[in-house]
Amino acid sequence: MIDSFDALWPQQDAATWSRLVKDHDLIADRCARLADVAGRPVADSAAALTLLLELAVLLADHLGVEDEVVDLTETALAAGRSAGEAGAMRARLETLRSDWAVFVGKWTSQGIADGWVTFGRETKLMMERLSQQIGAENDLLYSPALGHSVIRLGAKRIQ
Repeated sequence: MIDSFDALWPQQDAATWSRLVKDHDLIADRCARLADVAGRPVADSAAALTLLLELAVLLADHLGVEDEVVDLTETALAAGRSAGEAGAMRARLETLRSDWAVFVGKWTSQGIADGWVTFGRETKLMMERLSQQIGAENDLLYSPALGHSVIRLGAKRIQ
């Protein structure tokens, strides 16, 4: 078990940690933009599909790097979270990953066009979940990233 952030950071490339924090900003931006488009009363399935695909690529790339660099369970424990909280965070992330895969597979170009209202409703819920996950990860990563000069004070923080 890791008992401090100092034990985590020397193992990691600061540029990679910085990238993960910046990825969160990009993902949050795409979530907000997709939720906005999907919430419009007039269907814009082309814009929605473009944003959905951009977000899917961003998330896949981000998760690939994150999985190599960050053990969220160890990071949570180092941040003083209980083993139960750390395990619950990991379980929520795994459920979200699974639900995201189903969501992306369901909402094809035709599916979006045919089910705009349902797409809007489901997109709102999924974007909220993604944003909550980003916020939880930022809560864990922001302070140690700041303390190890990976990011500067005042860097954008997703709430």
